[in-house]
Amino acid sequence: KNGQKRVEMNYKDGKRDGLAAGWYENGQKSSETNYKDDKLMSAEVWKPNGEKCPVTNVKDGNGVQVYYNDDGMESGRNTYKDGK
Repeated sequence: KNGQKRVEMNYKDGKRDGLAAGWYENGQKSSETNYKDDKLMSAEVWKPNGEKCPVTNVKDGNGVQVYYNDDGMESGRNTYKDGK
């Protein structure tokens, strides 16, 4: 709506691979993730106010990632095992 970039992601052979980042409408970074062969390997998440999410912890393809909408309310969460 406002021209703010929302997502930047890299692909290799049609699969997510490498670093990816997301932003909220206010320009605050929402996430930094790393994919390998379309599997989530690591993730860091921030709330729209810039506070780092204390729950998100994905390392080596295992853990929990929380999602927030633009008003700061939790909109969902996923649990990953081996990047899936």
